[in-house]
Amino acid sequence: TEALEQAQEHVADAKKRMDKFYFQKKRSDESDIDQDELEEELDSALHDSASEMANVLNNLGVVYEVKGEYERAMNSFRDALDAYRNLCHRYENAGDVDVDRTVSNILQMGMAMRSQKKRKELHDEEEDLAMQTSQWMKSDHPSVCTQLRMERLNVLICVLDLETETLGRSHPEVGYTLLKRGELHLEMLHVDMAIKDTRDAVEILTKGLGKIHPDVGLALMGLADIYNYHTGQYGYEDNKNTALSLYQEALTPLRESFGMVNPHLGLALNSIGILYSGRDDSKHAMKSFYEALAGYGVRSKAKHEEVQVAGDNGQSSRPDVFFVWINVGGLHMARKEWQLALRSYLKAQSAFRCLDGEQQLHLQKIGPRQLMRHALSSTKGRSSFQDNETLLASVLQNIGKAQSMLHRYGKAIESLEEALRIHRVVAIRANGSPNVASSRDVARILENLG
Repeated sequence: TEALEQAQEHVADAKKRMDKFYFQKKRSDESDIDQDELEEELDSALHDSASEMANVLNNLGVVYEVKGEYERAMNSFRDALDAYRNLCHRYENAGDVDVDRTVSNILQMGMAMRSQKKRKELHDEEEDLAMQTSQWMKSDHPSVCTQLRMERLNVLICVLDLETETLGRSHPEVGYTLLKRGELHLEMLHVDMAIKDTRDAVEILTKGLGKIHPDVGLALMGLADIYNYHTGQYGYEDNKNTALSLYQEALTPLRESFGMVNPHLGLALNSIGILYSGRDDSKHAMKSFYEALAGYGVRSKAKHEEVQVAGDNGQSSRPDVFFVWINVGGLHMARKEWQLALRSYLKAQSAFRCLDGEQQLHLQKIGPRQLMRHALSSTKGRSSFQDNETLLASVLQNIGKAQSMLHRYGKAIESLEEALRIHRVVAIRANGSPNVASSRDVARILENLG
């Protein structure tokens, strides 16, 4: 809108100068070459400023269209066409790309306005089916859920056909619908189709919204997650490399859109660290994990390098931060950097204590996604934990090990006994008995205590 105001001022100024020239020319009977040249110069200035204004109106119409404000978009396109015709003397079907594009936009916008109601009805139907699916999943009826997902898929296919016809294949709305269908394909374990839809969506959103738009960054994150967690063992290394590349590509739009401190950036950097650690590249993994902490707004110190972030804003109490500290501790422990490992696991314990009840429940949801391989002594791969107490016990077990290696045996015994007590409480809750002798974690705790 600022560009439009500036362009309108240029047009008004050019018209004013032109009117003044014609007024003076009418009062003068003389005609000379200088006046003809001046008239050409003024006419060219008016033509250029009017073309600039029409281009801005055209672009503004595209912005309104993306926002779903079709009436305002149509008005902008029509104003642009009037400017081309009446001020610039540029017309359609004459090889003028800008004018032809404006006419095409007006026709496309008319189709979009006529189909808007139908498109909304289809999206509402899909959302209602998604809610029904969630409800039936709680009741453990897989056949009903499968049927509902198939109905949702059919509705989304209808939406895409309608949007492609009335909005155009490259419209951002088509990209958003493709993201929905990709998520549904993933639910149905159609991984290849999920990748295809999400890739197409990223391409459309990048073209329509720009490379640094937040939705582009989030779509890249979603695509990276598919390669990282859902592609199985076939082509394992290639898929992990693709995931790493996509997470790294997502960093720029996430930083530009949300700032240097935001949870999306923290999650992307944590995922990058996990992938580097899977390559045994501890240097880049450690760097990524500490950058992830900074992304979450946490003040941290890695060796002699301090990461300063203006204001914590309670970010250190996020469930994600708990896992990042575990990842950092796991790397320090693998390097036998016991002091730094102890500090990291103590930070993880502190982060856990800061979580409220709802956040602790959230740990089980995000744990499998964010746990680093070998980050906890109780796991040799990415796996979920039965409960949050087991998570805390694993952290305490690693605290005890680090304290023992630092010859702080009294503290180590306290930490290990606390971990053992938690395991016994979990066993009583599960079996009605405190007997946990068969647990591998408990065997390690008893070995360390010995």
